[in-house]
Amino acid sequence: MELRRYWQILMRYWLLILALTLVGLLAAYQYYTSNRPTYQAVAVVSIVNVPSPNDQYSGLYSSQNSEFVADELTSIVTGNFFMTAISTQLKEGQVNLSPDELKGMVAVERKHRELTITASSNDQNNALQVARTVARNLESSASDYVKPRQVVATVIDNPSGAALSGGRTVILAAVRVLAGLMAGVALAFLLAYLDTSIRTKAEAQEILDLPVLAVVPRNQTGQVQAALDGPGTGPTLPLPEQIDQKQVSSSSTR
Repeated sequence: MELRRYWQILMRYWLLILALTLVGLLAAYQYYTSNRPTYQAVAVVSIVNVPSPNDQYSGLYSSQNSEFVADELTSIVTGNFFMTAISTQLKEGQVNLSPDELKGMVAVERKHRELTITASSNDQNNALQVARTVARNLESSASDYVKPRQVVATVIDNPSGAALSGGRTVILAAVRVLAGLMAGVALAFLLAYLDTSIRTKAEAQEILDLPVLAVVPRNQTGQVQAALDGPGTGPTLPLPEQIDQKQVSSSSTR
């Protein structure tokens, strides 16, 4: 019985529930489009500074010099000159990305003598190709960017794929839709609780704790009907204006 009443409340306020659910859906769409999941490919390159044969002390500071060179390459990799070279190489592989787009996709971090290159993109293949191309370019041409020093760059971790990052975005978007639905249902039950009107025979019996002797509905012709224990079983009663006319006609006959 209670479940039937709950269902009646939901049907009574279904437009309100639908409206709040749509609001949640719009909020979820806006959140998802502004925080779309991205793919990330990570490559790690080791940087070693080659000691100069003319400097007898350069070998003693090789490790420290390698870190200095790695620091310098960190800023070079994200620069316009390096990204122009990467863009040209990518076009040979049918990946068309401008240097400015590449700057927004590539991040470089240094830890000791290692450079960690992270390429992020909404396209899985683009992220993978960018990370590989940057690592390959450093391995083959690192010394060209830090002349006259000689540098050996070695790719020690070449990405085999791009992992999905930001998978929680889908979950958080779905939560917004669910929150809109729950808010609509909660508001519907709140309005039903605040509504003091009696709508059905069952509500009248429950609230008044008295039996219902008659139900007075209004039919399609506008006449009032009295029915015992339900509509349609009692005699049809005349409308008030009809009663007045009959009283007038009977008075005039007398």
